[in-house]
Amino acid sequence: MTYGKWNDAATASVNASNNGGPIYNNNTSGTSYGFQVETWF
Repeated sequence: MTYGKWNDAATASVNASNNGGPIYNNNTSGTSYGFQVETWF
């Protein structure tokens, strides 16, 4: 889980980097989560 905070000037960049569209709209903070698997052999 990751929490991010950015200023108004970065809002367009934050939304542009999301493949699913502008998920954060005009907000200047947001939380994202994911799942990671790692293998060693």
